[in-house]
Amino acid sequence: MRSPVVVLENMDQKEFFINAIELVDVHGGTNIPTVVYYRQRNEPSVGNEALSLARDREDLNEDFKVDLGNQKPGSLSVRRFYCADKNERSAGEITASFLQGVVSNVSRWLEARDLKRDANILVAEPLAMQDELVDENWVANYRTNIRRILEGKGFENVVFLPEPFAVYQYYRYVARSTL
Repeated sequence: MRSPVVVLENMDQKEFFINAIELVDVHGGTNIPTVVYYRQRNEPSVGNEALSLARDREDLNEDFKVDLGNQKPGSLSVRRFYCADKNERSAGEITASFLQGVVSNVSRWLEARDLKRDANILVAEPLAMQDELVDENWVANYRTNIRRILEGKGFENVVFLPEPFAVYQYYRYVARSTL
């Protein structure tokens, strides 16, 4: 088994070198769908677990990522989304629940392998949102909102990478070595 090592050298200069990655298994899969399911009196479920627990697709919150970039950081007037636990939440609140669930699962996975979580995190951002389909402030809003959420979870350095480049890195360093 390869060790789950991600080396991000020269973080200040944004020069990335990804060495080797063992994908984290969360609820039976290494891909985590961006969905949240809020149950009554329980912690929210994320990813595949949320998909398997929700009785109806309408009980899932899954389109919040786009709205996160539409939400101006610190704004008091934000769109609210219905959640299955009968509460309404903003895109920021749903994203925070999603990221908390992912970070908790990854932290448990790391602990089981006697590995320490780092204070740096690399976040893939939707490239499709960097064009004329959204407001010119979308990317800045998205990044600021993600940073605020993750810095509150103990991450000191939050770096962004366009999703197509993240996919390229996956196929270059992970999929190719397992084919």
